[in-house]
Amino acid sequence: MPDDADEVPALRFAGLLSQAFPASDVQSLQAIEDADLPRLRMTVSFMGMTGPGGALPPVYTEALLARRHLHRDLAAQDFLDIFSHRAVSLFHAAWVKHRFPHARELGERDRFMNHLLDLAGAGLSTAQAAPNVSEGEFPQELPAYFSGLLAQRPLPAASIEALVRHALGVPVRLEQFVGQWITVAPEQQARLGGMAATLSGSACLGVRAWERQLKVRIVLGPLAGDAFRQHLPGSSGYRRLQALMRFCCGEEFACDLKVLMQANAITAARLSSDGEATRLGQDGWLLSRPSTADASDACFCLLE
Repeated sequence: MPDDADEVPALRFAGLLSQAFPASDVQSLQAIEDADLPRLRMTVSFMGMTGPGGALPPVYTEALLARRHLHRDLAAQDFLDIFSHRAVSLFHAAWVKHRFPHARELGERDRFMNHLLDLAGAGLSTAQAAPNVSEGEFPQELPAYFSGLLAQRPLPAASIEALVRHALGVPVRLEQFVGQWITVAPEQQARLGGMAATLSGSACLGVRAWERQLKVRIVLGPLAGDAFRQHLPGSSGYRRLQALMRFCCGEEFACDLKVLMQANAITAARLSSDGEATRLGQDGWLLSRPSTADASDACFCLLE
């Protein structure tokens, strides 16, 4: 059914005008020749005003058949088809409403998709939705597909690996409990006569502390040359992965990205003017002989 009441539907439904037993639910599909726009007429037998399955008594079908054969008069039949079209259109709309694949094929966002996004934590309005989803870093179909996993909070490492592997299409491994130095604010540093200065208790010497609870590391690969560069800082793959990890881990976790380069794809550093030059700190290695092991020293900050 069209959304606009004034819009002419491209498909008109008509009731079956016959007393014979219908061979199928759909009897015919014909083009409406006198229409300004391309339109079709579908004659159905499972519901309508006339025919074996019609709402009116059989005498109406007999009378309309007589008018058509004796006088070639289709006015009464066309009038009843107004109600048949409305009834079948509502029946079809109710059928589509609870079959979400058909609504997706029509480009509509059905209620089932909304429920899946709610489970995944991305089903709010555009102004309130997860910023990475609303900004288009990754499609809404991705969290909807993994809504069963994303409904588990906090997310297990295996769920994050499955999500990232599906989104990027590369081998993924998540390393947990990655250590990092946390700077201690001056007012929280241990000093004589102050707070946090109990020996064998809360005292801690220094201006930073080592912790292993708030950081993870995503390891991609090993990858070949082009796939490797597609996930370096500044690339679309890097931004997509950054958005995915922020959506999965929130703002409280830090994350590093380590991209492994296949041994047979490692080339010596060189200068170039055609845009394929080696980038220091990303894809450049000093080699005296061909590498026999995958390179694992390309590590970057993904989330701080």
